[in-house]
Order: sequence, then structure tokens, then C-alpha cells
Amino acid sequence: MKTRAILAAFVLMLAATAASAEPVLLRYKFSTGDVLIYALEATGAGKLMTSVFKSAGDQKPMETSEVPVNMKVKMSLETDVESVDKNNIATVLTRVTAYKLTQDGQDVINLKAGDEKKETAGNGIASPLKDLYKNPIRMELDQRGVIKKISGLEKLSETLPQMDVANLFEQTQHQLPEKAVDVGDEWTQEMNLEMNAEKPGKQTKFRTRYKFIGYEEVKDLRCAKIRVDGDGDISDILKTLMGEVETSNVKFNNMEIGYNGDLYFAADEGVLVAFDFTISQNVAAVMDVKLGNEMKHIDLNVDLTIDGFYELE
Repeated sequence: MKTRAILAAFVLMLAATAASAEPVLLRYKFSTGDVLIYALEATGAGKLMTSVFKSAGDQKPMETSEVPVNMKVKMSLETDVESVDKNNIATVLTRVTAYKLTQDGQDVINLKAGDEKKETAGNGIASPLKDLYKNPIRMELDQRGVIKKISGLEKLSETLPQMDVANLFEQTQHQLPEKAVDVGDEWTQEMNLEMNAEKPGKQTKFRTRYKFIGYEEVKDLRCAKIRVDGDGDISDILKTLMGEVETSNVKFNNMEIGYNGDLYFAADEGVLVAFDFTISQNVAAVMDVKLGNEMKHIDLNVDLTIDGFYELE
């Protein structure tokens, strides 16, 4: 009898293992009327290094400095599912309901409910993000999270007229794999960022790599844990942006960005539950400025690491 019990337990264990190892099709399950509220928090730490030269080409700087950079961002976002059509394309409205930026312990921007009625926020700094209170972003998404159409970015586009802001949103949206995946499977997402919607041309390419690590319980939901990492060089974008600003005397040599983290997706519920991430960036630039009565050449270098999380409330 004891042998049979052990054998039965072994068979059940094998069955459970086989069931958990079955490939899963990761898809969003939008329903009209759904309201999803997410919180985002991120802290950034790094340093700004400057070297002042008498003129370009000099090898020895007249002076150098290193300034620590510390910042913290807190945001709340609300997504309302307006409708879902027969092809499972969901129309969603996403708005920022709170936004706080702190630098070196001081509030730079502090937007909260009701601030859409004010002309400025925080310590008097106006922010284009306020427009998202009054006019949320409207997106059409398929079940993989691919943005089919987007609107409501007019104010942000006015702030960055040299950038194709809509393309930036579309390309940086995490997309679920096309086919069912099993633990250990990997896939990639190519991103081609356009610099200017009105002057299409050279693109900056990013590649994001995904790996299905396994399952983990987050907020009482069984979630697929997906490792995410990517990198890219957006130097060309910055050079284009600054090249189109007539008064700019800044020339960017390079800006490299790398990011990694873990994405948690509840497959049964069809909802993104959380995303823990780290972003690292390095910016190198040169500029010529007038200090006193003389023009000086300055080398700038910024190293910044941002750690944060984005999770369902």
C-alpha cells in the first residue's frame, strides 16, 4: 500500500510539472470599462563632470569639477479601457494623475489632482505633462500590446518639435511574443526611432531582448517572469535635435543607454502586474561658452543610473 501511495504521488508530481511546463500564450485581456491604476517610482544617482579648457584642442584643463546628481520621480497613471472591438483591438485612455520630481531633496515639479487648473506647478515650473491631466493619451492596442494608433501628444510634440513623439511611444512599448512561449524561451523586439516626423530619414536602432525565466507570485497573482535587457546609442538623435536649435552651442559626442529588469505578466488575467528596472546612461558633450570676457571650451560628461519599479495598484 505504501509503495502504491508513493507511486501515485510521483505520478501526480510529474503531471503537475508537465502542466506547468506547457507553453503559454501571453496576451492582454482587455474588457470595456476596466480601470487600471499603476504607480511608478524611480531614483537616479550619478555625477556631472566638467573640464574647462582655454580653447578646443588643449590637452590640460584649466579647471575640473564633479557634481553629484540625485533625483527621485513618483508618478501615478490611470488607464481606462474605453472599448474593445471584434478584433480585440482595445481603445484605452491613459492619464497622469500625479507626478513628483525631486532633485537633491528639493521638489522641482509636484503635480497632483487639481493642478490641471494651475498655470505652473511645484516651484513655479510649467510642465507639458500637465496637459495629460486634461487630455489623456488615447491609444489603440492589440492583445500583444502593440500600439496601432495614438493621439493626445500634441503638447509634448510642441515641446520637442524635432522629435517624432508618437513614434517614440509606439516603439518603446513592451510587446508580448507572437507565439506561445515556454520557460527558457527568448525573443527580441527591434525599435527604430525616427528623429523627426516631418523629415523622415535616419533612424536610431534599439534592440530589446526578452527571456521567459519562470513563474512567480506577485500581488497574489501567478505571473510569468520575463527578463528584459536592451541597449542603444541615441547620439544621432541628440545631434539632430541640437543641430536644429539655432542658438545651441552644444555638440553631443555620444549618448548611450542600457536598461534591464524583470517584467511580471499575469497570463490568466491578461494584465501587466509589475516591471522592475534599471536604466544606465552616459552622455558626453562639448560646448563653447563665454566666461567673463573670454570664450572657453568645456567638456561635459554625465553618468546616471536609474532604479525603479512600475506596478499595478
